[in-house]
Amino acid sequence: MKSPYDTRSVDEDREVRVKRCPRCGETKPLEAFYVSRGRPDGRTGWCGACHLTSVKEWQATHGEQYLAYQRSYSQSHAHPTTTGHNKPGGLTYQERVTPEMTRLISRVRYAVKAAVRDGRLIRPAVCEQCGEGGRDIDAAHSDYMKPLDVRWLCNSCHARWDAREPKSLGPNRGVR
Repeated sequence: MKSPYDTRSVDEDREVRVKRCPRCGETKPLEAFYVSRGRPDGRTGWCGACHLTSVKEWQATHGEQYLAYQRSYSQSHAHPTTTGHNKPGGLTYQERVTPEMTRLISRVRYAVKAAVRDGRLIRPAVCEQCGEGGRDIDAAHSDYMKPLDVRWLCNSCHARWDAREPKSLGPNRGVR
């Protein structure tokens, strides 16, 4: 069996393995083809550009079927700590948060940033919850009405804490 690859010299010191795409007919470097462990040569038959074009064409002709598949997939693969559709009530962030709440969150973030800059708050190098360092440490609020009352948590601890303990915005404020 003939190998699907040719070897082309790029310069005096280096050679590149290439493969011909049957869809566009071009000979391209092996890196232009997606990895496919199930195929004998370990790469897809079509180059990445042709594969992407094919996917876009299919999506354009099967639009409703494609959207139904996406909805089904996102519902069946929901994870309780991720953001978006998996939050309380099944609403997206945009559906749950009012413009008033968005403005409040913005003001609170600015207040924390200014307090850190001015030395009124000190951002620690490690997470209060897990003790991990070397990560981004966020100011986590339990009540947005107290902007400088924060816990310093890494992103993953912050997401878990938010999922367990929803934020308070004061009486009848912000959440739909």
